[in-house]
Amino acid sequence: MNNIVLVGAGGTGMSGLAMMLFDIGYKNIICINNIQTDLTNRLTRHGLKVIIGHGNYQVDSKDFVIYSDIQAIIDGPEITQSRSYQQSPTSKHYHICLTYNQFIAEISKRFLTVCVSGSNGKTSTTAMLSWSMSQMNHEFGLAIVGGLMPNFNHQGYVLSQNTDIQSDIHHLFEHIFNQKHQLDYSLLKKYTFVIEACEHREHFLLYDSDYALITNVERDHVDYYTTLESYRQAFADMINQTRRGVVVTPSVLQSLEGYRLTQKNIIVSDPYHVDTPYLIGSYTELNAGMIASLFEMMNSDTVGLDTILGKFQGVGRRMEMVGNIRDKIVYSDYGHHAPALAGNIKALKTQFPDRNICAIFQPHQAQRVLAGRDDFKQSLEGVDTTIIYRLYTAREDFITLQSEYPRLASVSSFDELGEQFAHDMNAEYVTDIGILKTKLGQLSDDYLIVYFSAGDLDEEMRGIL
Repeated sequence: MNNIVLVGAGGTGMSGLAMMLFDIGYKNIICINNIQTDLTNRLTRHGLKVIIGHGNYQVDSKDFVIYSDIQAIIDGPEITQSRSYQQSPTSKHYHICLTYNQFIAEISKRFLTVCVSGSNGKTSTTAMLSWSMSQMNHEFGLAIVGGLMPNFNHQGYVLSQNTDIQSDIHHLFEHIFNQKHQLDYSLLKKYTFVIEACEHREHFLLYDSDYALITNVERDHVDYYTTLESYRQAFADMINQTRRGVVVTPSVLQSLEGYRLTQKNIIVSDPYHVDTPYLIGSYTELNAGMIASLFEMMNSDTVGLDTILGKFQGVGRRMEMVGNIRDKIVYSDYGHHAPALAGNIKALKTQFPDRNICAIFQPHQAQRVLAGRDDFKQSLEGVDTTIIYRLYTAREDFITLQSEYPRLASVSSFDELGEQFAHDMNAEYVTDIGILKTKLGQLSDDYLIVYFSAGDLDEEMRGIL
């Protein structure tokens, strides 16, 4: 093998994977991303080689390529070159090119894998579980989380600090990178791997899951799942293919009522009280309840779990207090589903009963606006001031959507759709961060501010705090 090449390394999962591989002992890593971001800067500071811009690195036939499977990268020069090697009679037997999720699947085949999934809340739960297992499970190996964790130096991954375990982990990864490497079969499924398992495009069905936690099943990813039934069926399939057992919240079984579940070992968790200064809201107790139930399912000792959970400091962009604007506290949250917005707004109102709340919501994809407008209106009704920020339309083309959604016939752009959506929410539509800063500065001193965004608003907001 020449280099390990990660294409699209600027995402939380890919950058976490790159740094984890580096810490395991692989120094021949090339990280490629289209733009420079905070995460690519983190990669550089960690010691990895980062190349900004596609087409600036010539993929070698002996490289091992891992890529983020978004269309621009799939059609880009690195993957085009990599696929040509796979089709070549001379290199097709040794050149490997895998998507991020295919590579995660290879890890899952070699580790005792715990998948954490659900429409929302999976990042917080994965982070809390990773923290708990790293402190209490003597055979914890590694974890990859879709957010940055204060407990782990604001990184998106966790690696066992035990040097003997790290040596065994390196041995297992050698078998991924070179399957001719002689494998010590006694290490298979010995060490725990915790992974945030996304349901988009059924990615989580690729993983060899031994245990699974599922937080909830609310309709999402309507660009792939054309019906609620197909979305729910994917979760039913995930439950059924998990080898040893599944922990769910009560709402999951309600959502999957009528679907055939062949899994014999399902635990419905109860809320678990956590005494912590870092977290607010009922979701914390639901997440902790799932973790306590998983420990019981795995026959793990839970003595001291209360203390460990009390030291969990949350995860970035999940009800994270990020600063203030003219002495008004500002929270950031990744929420982009109506239930997540409603739950976190309720938590803030409970925590700060004497404060007015200004909620800023950046819808993530126009299709969510089209599919769940009434749900969002209900979730935002409890706030005092609502602002809708410019739609984040990743992976979407307006002309294509117009042909699929008759409701778009009356508008000519995503911004017009955003203005309509804001009107329905009894909110103001804002597209410029400077204007937003001015409006927030004009709020009275008894306000607190929370913004919900799975798009680019978080970076813009941090720039004005």
